[in-house]
Amino acid sequence: MVGFGAVTALLTQPAAAAKNLDVQILQTAVSLELLAVATYGAALTLPFIASGNQVIIKFAQTTMSQHDQHRDAFSAQTKALGGVDQTATNPKYTPIVGGCQADVGDTGRRRQARDDTRTGRDRNLPG
Repeated sequence: MVGFGAVTALLTQPAAAAKNLDVQILQTAVSLELLAVATYGAALTLPFIASGNQVIIKFAQTTMSQHDQHRDAFSAQTKALGGVDQTATNPKYTPIVGGCQADVGDTGRRRQARDDTRTGRDRNLPG
């Protein structure tokens, strides 16, 4: 619950301060949308997704496109408020997501190698 003093302080801030806060919020939103787009893009390159179920591929492509549309909207509003467009992914979460992507890629490669061993498939040979 927010105290009365906090509400009063918020309401007495100059409009420019609120505008700057709006720009910061929008820039953060853009950075998260950029990260989402990059994550879906990376996921689509993983062998177990790229050569997998077409419904999953379409879902990832559609969701990636929607996040890109959100980024466009947040960027437009940032510029409309006089802010600088955010072009980098979120610095706090990018390393975390990057680490997870590496783990998922390693897990997928290990799973694929295990499956290849079970089926006797050699990925260096056609078919």
